[in-house]
Amino acid sequence: RCPFPIKENGDSFHFQTCVQSVDQLRHRHGPGTKFMQRLRHFHRTRGLHLPAEMTPFVDGRQVDLYSLYKDVEERGGVDVVEAGKGWGEVAVAIRIVRNSASAHMANRLREVYREYLEKYAQAVEQGLKPEDLPEEEQFVTVRKRFSGMRMSGASGYAGDEGGDEADTADSFGFGEGGFYSFHSFRRKAHDFRDKWFSGWNRSVTKEDVEREYWRVVDGGDLMLRVEYGNDLDASSHGSGFPTPENSRPEHQPYIDSTWNLNNLPLQSGSLLKYISPDGEISGVSAPWVYVGMLFSSFCWHNEDNYLYSINYMHHGAGKTWYGIPGEDAINFEKVFESEVPELFEKDPKLLFKLCTMIAPKVLRERGVRVNHTVQEPGEFIVTLPQAYHAGFSHGFNCSEAVNFAPADWLPFGRASIQR
Repeated sequence: RCPFPIKENGDSFHFQTCVQSVDQLRHRHGPGTKFMQRLRHFHRTRGLHLPAEMTPFVDGRQVDLYSLYKDVEERGGVDVVEAGKGWGEVAVAIRIVRNSASAHMANRLREVYREYLEKYAQAVEQGLKPEDLPEEEQFVTVRKRFSGMRMSGASGYAGDEGGDEADTADSFGFGEGGFYSFHSFRRKAHDFRDKWFSGWNRSVTKEDVEREYWRVVDGGDLMLRVEYGNDLDASSHGSGFPTPENSRPEHQPYIDSTWNLNNLPLQSGSLLKYISPDGEISGVSAPWVYVGMLFSSFCWHNEDNYLYSINYMHHGAGKTWYGIPGEDAINFEKVFESEVPELFEKDPKLLFKLCTMIAPKVLRERGVRVNHTVQEPGEFIVTLPQAYHAGFSHGFNCSEAVNFAPADWLPFGRASIQR
């Protein structure tokens, strides 16, 4: 295994995350989303002070306000729950805990209800019709995907292409998250995963994680926010591979290795050596680092200019990958658009935004070939030209990726520009 300097210097590796709404990766306007839009409008128009994100926590566990409101109403309302001392049962029902809730947790859930939902429930009881409330869109600033220079067939190079401000008013994206060191994010990620699977009376398998992920994505009614340190420029944040700046003399073989992703794009067999001799194109010839947690997602996309890509996992929990052969790319795009036509109508550039997931089961049923694997530390994943891919993390992990371009890429590069 290659040495991992980031782990050794984790307190000095700092980055900002993006916030991903996992429940909205497939259903932008599920019942939970509509409820939150109406609730947000209700509070805003009445001058009530609430956090903008409106994602409360109970002992580190996210509280799904839609599920909480619905469960309390189904039990007859807050007065019935109070009289029966039923907050513990509510906590189990909305999956804050799996089996039973402590008195402290039950009281905290009660406080969350009173702070976020009680006035809304009272207004509905007094005649407010939720369907009459406008559904305020929760558009957020799309985090810039690209930094530095990117390739462009027309002019040779292009400037910053990601997160155009003109697009953010109309399109769904990922908001800005917190600032972390490698070690502080690891603690947060481990805590989140432990709490998500707390109460399971057996070990959690890879298949369990995959089922849980698609339960959230396909359901659309269980609100879930996770954070992801994605697209971190290795030249400014630091690489996970040994480099002259971050390593000891005994690591020299790793520094010089062709498999070091700081070196691979510029080998004689890669045309990027001639386009970017100094590796100055961030995310193309200079690697990007990714630091994930449970359910951190990289949504369906293929590489800019249909380049090859290679991803190495340095450390941590596994990562599920789904891959579609380049020959199936056009069919995939047709199926993708037919599955979410309302999203394409709103945002024709949807596939370039890396913010939508469709289950592989759906794609296979429509004739699209989908491959699957779980990447583990020490393993490389290579994606071929025009091949769409997507996936998610099983827990805290760190990986690094870059592009490369052997001679057989040229027809694909030409095709990408013509398209």
